[in-house]
Amino acid sequence: MSKEKRTFFVNTLHTLVTKVFIAGLKLALSVLTARILGVSGRGLFFLSTSLAGTTSTVGSISIGEGLTFLIAKGSLKRKEIFGTAAVLLVMFTSFLWLVIYALLPFLMDNILSELNADLVPFIFLLIPFLLIEYLFGQILKGLEKFKLLNYLSIFTRTLIILSLLIFVFTQPVNFSNFFKAYVFVLGAVAIIQTFILWYLSYFRIFLSIRALKEILRFGISVHLGIMMTEIEHRLDVFILAFFLSSSAIGIYSIAVVMAQLLWYSSNSLNSVLFPYLAGRLSDKIRNIKFTIKVTKLILLLNSFLILMLILFGEFIISTLYGQDFILAYSVFLFLSIGLLGESISRTLSVWIKSNLNPIVLSKVALVTLSVNIGLNFLLIPLYGIYGAAVASSASYLLRALLLMLIFKKNTGTNLLLFLKFKYEDFRSFIIFLKDPKNEN
Repeated sequence: MSKEKRTFFVNTLHTLVTKVFIAGLKLALSVLTARILGVSGRGLFFLSTSLAGTTSTVGSISIGEGLTFLIAKGSLKRKEIFGTAAVLLVMFTSFLWLVIYALLPFLMDNILSELNADLVPFIFLLIPFLLIEYLFGQILKGLEKFKLLNYLSIFTRTLIILSLLIFVFTQPVNFSNFFKAYVFVLGAVAIIQTFILWYLSYFRIFLSIRALKEILRFGISVHLGIMMTEIEHRLDVFILAFFLSSSAIGIYSIAVVMAQLLWYSSNSLNSVLFPYLAGRLSDKIRNIKFTIKVTKLILLLNSFLILMLILFGEFIISTLYGQDFILAYSVFLFLSIGLLGESISRTLSVWIKSNLNPIVLSKVALVTLSVNIGLNFLLIPLYGIYGAAVASSASYLLRALLLMLIFKKNTGTNLLLFLKFKYEDFRSFIIFLKDPKNEN
């Protein structure tokens, strides 16, 4: 096996295993917050972190994807990475702080009405910490340092869990103190990630104006779709906060955690797939075949996982989170319908982003977001957290259908290929992973 073949196979397998481990750590964090903070506290925690996370993702105009793309193509030199990323961090942190500050009166009256005002500065602090984590991950993907990224992801998330456990057993615990401790730990993680980026840039701080412009240009070209998809995934939480209480959000958040467990198989393969496709745009036939194989594998894997969660989800929730969160199981059942659609969408989005005009994803996202917003405002007042789950599932299925039609139009692929599974598919996929040049 050549070095390129071995590297791709090892990266894919290693990333998948790591994502499973990280999923376990995130599950542990959700259990910890649920057990320590209760239903209402878990809801406030999820709402506050979702606000910071959504703000950083929506307002970053996908500069991380731009970094990945330029680094993978070799257009951004190693010694320029840290300086360029630092300038981007300062620019977008300042911009996002101004946006949140301007929206703060509305947020405190409607979305964060149950949150103590003294915790607002800590939400502001979360934004640069999350941006650093985002840029850090995207830069390492561009450098194809997947092992380093995986090991550090495990290390940092383990550090977060252990630090919070130490806090819980040594300090008086209430929501305010716990949230502050969480932000401080994320700050420590951000410092570690910043130092590593400086090391990867040979301890140089050079700014590439040319690369900065290209990063912004590429980010803007793909961001509209990413932004609307992110809003679609998170909007239900904020609409729930507008209409319902933090306790409802606490229950809903556990259903979301279960749903997100299924996304790790998609994300692990896609995190390797994007730089792979970006660096090999000329091999269109091979990329199409590879994308179909990955999509089918993820769909089959997630179908199995969904079945397992349907069978054992109620027991898992009652055991890990307690009876106070048991309604999350029935919410998950409604969400699970759309999760199969997401299994298809995430891989096809990577192919479209790498091979077509990224504005295509923006058009799809505009349609699905509009449907999601309309259904959320219609169904949440009527059916509460169940209405939010139905709205999400409907938009997920619609996005999968639209992306499949786009893929068919541009490749001539029969859509039934995504739904036909044979033993040969597994054998062919393993051969392809071991030998990316094999087109059979």
